[in-house]
Amino acid sequence: PDKCILKFEQRFNPSIKIEEMSLITEKKLKDLGASEVEIIFLGKGFENKNNHLVNKFNKIVNQTVNVKIDRYLAWTEAGIFGDLGNCFIFGPGRLEEAHTVNEFIDIQDLELFTNLYLNLIKEL
Repeated sequence: PDKCILKFEQRFNPSIKIEEMSLITEKKLKDLGASEVEIIFLGKGFENKNNHLVNKFNKIVNQTVNVKIDRYLAWTEAGIFGDLGNCFIFGPGRLEEAHTVNEFIDIQDLELFTNLYLNLIKEL
């Protein structure tokens, strides 16, 4: 055909910038024979607008573990679900290991977050 459209979902290590991955993907497609390549990122960010809920979430979390609540530096489904209400991206693990071959979670963190999730469900 004279034109082909591909649509796919891909998750990358959060340290990789979208622009960088677009250039890498474009080069690979051209190396495979594509003459023209247009890449469009369809993901979107989100923002919790209910400050009362965000503050309550922070208070509950910090009763169990001392963490900094901040914007997440990668794409998640929260951008989709955020249209339905407030979303929190929150869980155990290390951001620098996300979506890598050797990604893992310490069992202590899993146990801690299990209890924390139960508290959040009860309190929110």
